[in-house]
Amino acid sequence: MTRILVVEDDAVARDLLREILSAEGFAVDAVDDGAPAVERAASGRYDLVVSDIRMERVGGMEVLRAFSEKAPGTPVILITAFGDVTGAMEAIGHGAYDYVSKPFNVEELRQTVARALER
Repeated sequence: MTRILVVEDDAVARDLLREILSAEGFAVDAVDDGAPAVERAASGRYDLVVSDIRMERVGGMEVLRAFSEKAPGTPVILITAFGDVTGAMEAIGHGAYDYVSKPFNVEELRQTVARALER
């Protein structure tokens, strides 16, 4: 079964992401900060990571860096607040697979996840 790690500090968004991805048949683990995600990077047990860029303690760029170093085959999709395209483009330059703007379009999210898992 495909395993996805969701990293999102906003409880409503985190629950929505978990619900959408679980409905697609994925096994979803969700954490509320980048620190536990960074710790899990070395386990190599995730097929995909979906992470918010801006979180209070450890942000999405640190999550991206950890997975790039410890699990380089794991694609990372970053979630960015609407209008923060500059930060998203910077993230892609650092190895993120893609980004999705918040508030996210469910169909766009599904398509982005499907493309990331196909590669």
